[in-house]
Amino acid sequence: MTAVSPGIARTALLAAVVALAAWSSPTVAHQFTILDTVVTLESDGTWRADLRVDVDALALGASPATPSDELARALVALDDVELDAAIARARATIERRVRVRFDGAIARPRVSFPEHGAAPRSDDAEPTVLGTLARLEGTIPDSASELTFFASRSFGPVRLEIVDRTAPGTVTALLGAGEHGPAYVIGSAPAGDDPVGIAPTFATYVALGFEHILPLGL
Repeated sequence: MTAVSPGIARTALLAAVVALAAWSSPTVAHQFTILDTVVTLESDGTWRADLRVDVDALALGASPATPSDELARALVALDDVELDAAIARARATIERRVRVRFDGAIARPRVSFPEHGAAPRSDDAEPTVLGTLARLEGTIPDSASELTFFASRSFGPVRLEIVDRTAPGTVTALLGAGEHGPAYVIGSAPAGDDPVGIAPTFATYVALGFEHILPLGL
């Protein structure tokens, strides 16, 4: 029998959990059961973190369960000054609730929303004005050796991927809501699939799936 790589297995498991989550509730709002996060360490000494979130909801201070068309209409109705204030609110929320640290020191990144004003993504059936991508960018401090990531409980569980161009390699981790990610030693990512085992990953996905469908699990 052909062996299945850990990376493919994790992707299939995540797809199953997301499908169950979508089945359990009407598709009236952007579904972000897991905060999908990719942190990239570039060889030129810069870094960025891309988070898939409902930026419209952050901008309006609304619940992410709010129907996407309602959020979009509310943002379209704002004048330029009000829209700028809403975007600033979304930026401030990200700055408060997300922490990237190098050797324990909090990074002060630039926060942007690259999909604002861009053509709608073909795979996104729900309307959006500001998009579903929040990007944090900055410079890796000289001689920094470790990176850690944290997102507040308001974002829920996190699927964290660290892409290290200096290694090069990729590692992934699944974090519970409000859980700090493990310290990543810069330059230590293994080539190919990361070494996280299938069994622990499967158990984590199952737990996250039940917590979404049945609040607090069983």
